[in-house]
Amino acid sequence: MPAPAVRSEPKSEDQPRMLLGVIGALIGGFIGMMAWYWLVKVTHLKIGWVAWGVGAFTGFGARALARAASPILGAVSGFSALIAITGGLYIVSADIVSTELGGFDVGKLVSGMAESIGGADYDEKAKHSQEALKAKTDDEIKAVYVKVNLEQPSPEELSEFKTNELVVMQDIANGKLTRQQYINKLKAEATGAISDVGAEARWDLFKKNMDVYMIIFLLLGVTSAFKVANG
Repeated sequence: MPAPAVRSEPKSEDQPRMLLGVIGALIGGFIGMMAWYWLVKVTHLKIGWVAWGVGAFTGFGARALARAASPILGAVSGFSALIAITGGLYIVSADIVSTELGGFDVGKLVSGMAESIGGADYDEKAKHSQEALKAKTDDEIKAVYVKVNLEQPSPEELSEFKTNELVVMQDIANGKLTRQQYINKLKAEATGAISDVGAEARWDLFKKNMDVYMIIFLLLGVTSAFKVANG
């Protein structure tokens, strides 16, 4: 009776080396993304068609290290290309916003404004801090409000005054809040606000740049990455 046939296992060198392929896709995508970024930075043009090249480069990176092709490697390359292309577009947008904001020293401006405006505001609050510390009833608190703001408060304004300004003035009276601490707090708040504005500007510009033209080349880039790595 003939011996049963033994099924031969595929040679390991014939199988896609997935881990190396993933690393290759990541490296290829990163190199392509940075090359696109510097090209835009130098030419001051969006050059959306380069996104197509970023995708293809991502696929070649995967194939180069994996030394084989497979649908899984294609999917990984496609996803890597998507991240590389959108990431490249975002850092381009961020660089543009940073350049525009960098036309003047934002940090120095914020620091100077906080020193002058914050210092004067602290001194004004300090003048009425003892009265704020003694104020218990709504009428007494309202009287402090009028001295500070030179107008009668609405119920909402009085409520907000109790929660914020009155507490600050009481801390000043108790020695819990120094002039420099108050100024530093204003600096931190202003810096945070500017940071939020910058983040919003970057996101808005990114969305503006992600137009139909860009989406087409994004899809072409992702498709090219998949096809190259898939074989």
